[in-house]
Formats: sequence, C-alpha cells, structure tokens
Amino acid sequence: MPYKDPEARKAYLRAYSKRPDVRVKERARSTTPEAREKARQRKADPVSRKIEKERSRLQRTGFTVELVNSLMALQNGKCAVCGADLNKLPAHHIHADHDHQRKKPRGLLCNRCNVAEGMIRKTGLSPAVFSAFLQRYLDNPPVDILELI
Repeated sequence: MPYKDPEARKAYLRAYSKRPDVRVKERARSTTPEAREKARQRKADPVSRKIEKERSRLQRTGFTVELVNSLMALQNGKCAVCGADLNKLPAHHIHADHDHQRKKPRGLLCNRCNVAEGMIRKTGLSPAVFSAFLQRYLDNPPVDILELI
C-alpha cells in the first residue's frame, strides 16, 4: 500500500469501501451460501463470539481484557466516580468509559454514573457548570416563585 501514514491509509480505505462498485462486490460476496454458512458457524461458536466481542470492544473503546483487569485492580473494584462496588453489579452494569472522539479509555463506571456522564455531556455544559445550575434549580425551584403550593 502506498500509504505509510496509518491515518492516511484509514481515510483511503474508508473512501474505497464507500464506492458503489466496491459495495456491490462486497454484498455479492457476503450473500453466497458458503459465506452465510461460515457466518452462521462463527456466530454459533462461543470462542469465536468471545474473540469478536473483545475485538469489537478494542476497536470501539480502546479497552483490552488486560486493561479492564488492571483498571479493576487500580480502582479497587469501585466505580471511578461514585465508588460503588463493581464486584456486586451484574457484568452488563459495568461500563468501560472512553472518549468517543479519540477512542481513548478513561476508566470503569457503574451504570448510573455512565448514564449521568453521557447525559451531562449532551447538554453541552461542563460538569461544574451543570452542577451549579442544578443546585440553583434545587434551591429555588420555579414552583416556589408561583407560590401555588
């Protein structure tokens, strides 16, 4: 490949895979009976599913199994934000928090803190500003101004 720069290569491959002629060829290749059978076997195999899950997590978040285990030890099995015991939570309530733009891992969070972090980020406010607005709201809710209750 003429691209020694990994980012340039990724950009080229992304553009290449979006070309209509390439998409048609890929669709034709993936719909053959042999390809469908191979995919079915991969999905049925627990080892293949585990490998695919780990590969997908690494690609999405930058987390490896070793990193998760290291963070669990570093955080003493606690949520990085609230300190909840992650060992007492079901596995699907433990989240590998990461920067979505840079795909850089940050830490392990409980479900509540992960949802709260995502919601605060969607407001466009920093956590400190959001906290100040929330405290002002709780100290002086609009219904108190109306004096109806």
